[in-house]
Amino acid sequence: MNEKSWHLDPVSFRAGGRVTCGISAVFETQEGRKHASVFYIGEDGFLHYYYVRDGNWRHDGEAFKRPVLPLLLTTDMNLLYSYR
Repeated sequence: MNEKSWHLDPVSFRAGGRVTCGISAVFETQEGRKHASVFYIGEDGFLHYYYVRDGNWRHDGEAFKRPVLPLLLTTDMNLLYSYR
């Protein structure tokens, strides 16, 4: 399998728990990244952020400690990118 192709990965995203809202993916253009990143709200009410480092998906569970569900009820998903 080509390592750079899309494929099912049931392991890398377990750290964030069950997805309870929409999933958003963006392509990060920052130096050193140049890869997709993924955002979603988990059953814990927090925004979960996944990014790629050294060819592996990493979970950032610290950047968004404030629950975001109330934010989503009053605004649109695009504002989450500037929430950080």
